[in-house]
Amino acid sequence: MSALSSLLDGLASRPGVLGALVLSDDGLTVAQAGSDPAAEELSAVGSAALRQLTQLGRSTGQGKLQMGVVEYDSGRVVIHPIRDDTSLLLLVRRDVNVGTLLFELSADADALSALL
Repeated sequence: MSALSSLLDGLASRPGVLGALVLSDDGLTVAQAGSDPAAEELSAVGSAALRQLTQLGRSTGQGKLQMGVVEYDSGRVVIHPIRDDTSLLLLVRRDVNVGTLLFELSADADALSALL
């Protein structure tokens, strides 16, 4: 198992995390934890959302996106740019303390960046 796969598996195995994937800015799946058949769709839609969030930051003068958390009825999607061309996308159950998870993600993001 590669170091990248191992790191993603570790993220996906955290309580309440339903899935983890690294996506490219052009909408391709770089790596994923598990075998979710929707990974290619999530990568395509996630990269489109990331472009919109990036534009929102520019338009509002807020600068570069550091992390995005979107809440839905039954869960959250966390998107965290890793490098200029890749991002981490997590699917998280709604009952998870996302604050703790977001704090821990900064170290994981540095490790991911080193592996890409």
